[in-house]
Amino acid sequence: MIGSGFIGCEAAASLAVRGADGVLVTGEDVPHVSRLGADVGKRLAGWLRDVGVELITGSPVSRIERSGDGWRVRREGSRRLSPMLAE
Repeated sequence: MIGSGFIGCEAAASLAVRGADGVLVTGEDVPHVSRLGADVGKRLAGWLRDVGVELITGSPVSRIERSGDGWRVRREGSRRLSPMLAE
């Protein structure tokens, strides 16, 4: 998932509890910090990790690139995340 808004967090958690491996990438330091504050964001981050979501925080996505039959996500100032999405 890209983004730690309500939909991104819910989708990541829903997939994780169903056994899917997932990574949530966000530019925020903790999910929802800009909307709900740091305390709530830390609780949400803990909940997401508890259900099996890997969080990559503080690193905005700079672009999404096509790669063969899937996609790669590039973060600002960092390496690519690979593989990300299959069609």
